[in-house]
Amino acid sequence: SIAELSSLRRDISQESGSMEALHGCVTEMVGKLASVSRELEAVRSTVSEHSEALQDQERVMELKKALQRLKDDDRQLSIRLACVRHDLSQRECRRSVGVSYA
Repeated sequence: SIAELSSLRRDISQESGSMEALHGCVTEMVGKLASVSRELEAVRSTVSEHSEALQDQERVMELKKALQRLKDDDRQLSIRLACVRHDLSQRECRRSVGVSYA
């Protein structure tokens, strides 16, 4: 009947208005999501840079420690070499003293 048809048209009109409002909300939410996604990407980038900087600092510290170990090893080898030279010198002196008395 005409009353039912009129009621259905009114319901459709209301639903269309609700759909448009929901579509507007969805569009707004998509915009906010895009904004938040950009912010998230910026934060990820910053965190990545900080992480790389920390890793670089850790690498520098590891390299410094390795260099210090090399310096310590060099110092120890220099001391050992000096001791060996001294021993050789002493043996040479003893040999030359022993030869001159014989």
